[in-house]
Amino acid sequence: LSAALGRAIGLGMLTGCRSATPIAVLGRAAALGQLDGFERTPFAPLTRPAVGRILWLAAAGEWTGDKLPMTPSRLARGPLIARIVVGSVLGAASFRTARIPTQAGFAVGAVSAAAGAYAGYTLRQRVDTLSGWPDPLIGAAEDIIVTGGALTICGAPWLGFGLAAAAAVALRAVPAPGTEPKLG
Repeated sequence: LSAALGRAIGLGMLTGCRSATPIAVLGRAAALGQLDGFERTPFAPLTRPAVGRILWLAAAGEWTGDKLPMTPSRLARGPLIARIVVGSVLGAASFRTARIPTQAGFAVGAVSAAAGAYAGYTLRQRVDTLSGWPDPLIGAAEDIIVTGGALTICGAPWLGFGLAAAAAVALRAVPAPGTEPKLG
């Protein structure tokens, strides 16, 4: 139960930040055999190559769209509902593959996605205020953190931690506005 619960909460929270990335990572991990239990379940289609390509295209589209000024807030009705729905599917899949009733997984994933959306929004606003970095840079760091977190949860911690470390190094190299070295 604890592994399924942790996966449902973790992927749900990450889905609150990026709706397509965690499900794309979960599907790919299951297709590669890093996660067991998807065979003969309603979630087996997530392991199909064509579905995986569609999910990764959706993730890439979200990574790009997030940086555009006209993109609505993740807390707007449509984006928030999408995150809750995807989070509930991830929660149910996490529970079902552990042979735990899916109803609880739906609830855990949905609540975690809603909480992740609010927490991610608040954290991003706080980082924006404190750092002065351009919003697209903060968004790119969020993309890397979500992808790395999902990889770690889904069985590729070496890759997840590597992405997180790369993001940390890259952000440390970006000077805060007003602190750029003066040349000449």
